[in-house]
Amino acid sequence: MKRATLLLAAALALGLSPVRAVEPPEPDAATRKRVAELIRQLDDKDKGVRQDAACELAKIGPAAKAAVPALLREAFRGEFGGGYPAGWALSYVDPEMKVTVPLLEKALKDENFVRRAAAAEVVRWIGPPARAAAPALLEALKDEDPWVRGTAASALGLIGAEEAVPALVKMLEDERSCEAAIEALGKFGPAAREAVPILISMLSGENKWVRREAAETLAKIGPAAKVAIPALGKLLKDSDQSVRRKAADALCMIEPDAGQTVPLLVKVLVTGDAPVRWFAAERLGKIGSSAKEAVPTLTKALGDENKFVRRRAAEALGRIGLAAKEAIPALEKLLEDENEVVRKAAAIALRKIRTEEKKEQEEKPDE
Repeated sequence: MKRATLLLAAALALGLSPVRAVEPPEPDAATRKRVAELIRQLDDKDKGVRQDAACELAKIGPAAKAAVPALLREAFRGEFGGGYPAGWALSYVDPEMKVTVPLLEKALKDENFVRRAAAAEVVRWIGPPARAAAPALLEALKDEDPWVRGTAASALGLIGAEEAVPALVKMLEDERSCEAAIEALGKFGPAAREAVPILISMLSGENKWVRREAAETLAKIGPAAKVAIPALGKLLKDSDQSVRRKAADALCMIEPDAGQTVPLLVKVLVTGDAPVRWFAAERLGKIGSSAKEAVPTLTKALGDENKFVRRRAAEALGRIGLAAKEAIPALEKLLEDENEVVRKAAAIALRKIRTEEKKEQEEKPDE
């Protein structure tokens, strides 16, 4: 997969970008000969040769449209990640997907579930250019195989098929495929707001991955998921650190201007374990001046036993700015902290607060 990534990066560096548009002229004899040779290379036993051939075909572009069936064959080969360059190349060789999508639709109905899943995976690799495959993918959400359902859900998210939201919400009830549905819904942002009630119920589930991904998807839905704030607040005490962090992140993205979020973060800044305390301090800093009610708690956190908490608390006070001027004495004391990074954070915070204080004084009318 590393080789494939390097090949794609090199191709992009050469200025390749999928061109959506004009019907290409008929390829000349030399191009047809070159394409035929590259098609043969797509059947080589060496995976590296096949990947190189796919990238070369992408560089040729629409004039290599005759290679679409061979590229799909390579993409379906079944090696984990190995077919990605071929799938990626399709968006350059067949930018309007007139040849590719009908072949993928046919593959999505194949008797072999591996081939059906592979077809959905290829749509994922192609991305938005394969948008016309959405109806077939929606049908694939009803597939008897959970792997096919999950891959189809992921593909629908990556191609931006918002009409799939109701079906994906329903899919959240399927334990074997719900994880893919959660992730896919996150791709739609606020358009996935109807998923909020079920996502909230998932925050209290037994599977930590589901809890974490549900919190992340709620974050992507944003303010439209405001009703989830109390449940996310409870998740700040989750037994898993990654879940707690996602919950804190979600709170700030759903309600970036304080409101219910600041009190919840202040609470865990006092009661949480070290990683949660410094993450809460960091998030309060990102809220900025709207988090001024957190200043007393952040000031106290400057004396925390954990250096990361002290640093994040100092940074947060600096970002809150003038409203944190009561913390100046504590920040001055922190300039003598044993940790250099903490001392620097305190110095930067003091500079920010004093700069805003000076500006305020200058803007005051003369008495």
